Amino acid sequence: MRKLLVGVAFSLGVCLIQFASAADMSVKAPPPIAAAPVFNWTGFYGGVNVGYSGGRTTTDTTQGPAVVGQYATGPCDNNGAGPATGCSFSTSSHPNSVIGGVQAGYNYQAGAMVYGIEVDFDWRDRSDSGITVFNGFYDNQVDSSNQRWVGTVRGRLGYAFANNWLAYLSGGLAYGDLRHTVTQTFCTGAANCRVPRIVSDDTTKIGWAIGGGIDYALNRNWSVGVEYLYIGFESDTISASAATVGPTLYPAISSTFHDSSQIARGRLNYKFN
Repeated sequence: MRKLLVGVAFSLGVCLIQFASAADMSVKAPPPIAAAPVFNWTGFYGGVNVGYSGGRTTTDTTQGPAVVGQYATGPCDNNGAGPATGCSFSTSSHPNSVIGGVQAGYNYQAGAMVYGIEVDFDWRDRSDSGITVFNGFYDNQVDSSNQRWVGTVRGRLGYAFANNWLAYLSGGLAYGDLRHTVTQTFCTGAANCRVPRIVSDDTTKIGWAIGGGIDYALNRNWSVGVEYLYIGFESDTISASAATVGPTLYPAISSTFHDSSQIARGRLNYKFN
């Protein structure tokens, strides 16, 4: 009997050991959870943009004395009472328009800081005018500005956060096509305006741009963002000597145009790996 009990106990012990070993083999430790990949902004990219350009042009005009002659009425002729010594005046206009174009650049990320350079080229085409009516003879001058294409070359300094967000400041060189026109019309009454004098130019001006924006990476290649830029251009001066146009004698003028723009636009970029 005693030998029988010892045998049974030994058999149970062997079974328990085998069961425990089998349980250990069937239960495996869970695999480690992979960390979410951290987006890196380093690389070349290119894309498109579209938005709104809020233009502003201020025009400062200096006019010489009115010309003495048969139809020598004008803004500086003392309201028809005779020639004056000249005068100056200003107008403003707002050539606002939709804007759209392309951009390309390169970013380098070091830690959370992102350094980059970007070039862009956008098209816009809108004119606006400011008018000055001088006296009871309906003499007037219309100053027109047309802000057309614009481009920039800018450096960028950004900060990457929350894995795939990038906030940045940007500034650099701007250049653009600007068209300016001065139209003078002198009259001897509301129904008797003379042939107008028109002077204009079409010029490319350089300037500066400053602004900033924020980008969001949708995946390893595509990102979307919004951007604001303020652009100021060098001034442009149109001058004309005293001249006769039709029967009207016009005095000398010098009109200086000061152009600026505020641009807000959305962007879509593709980063090349």
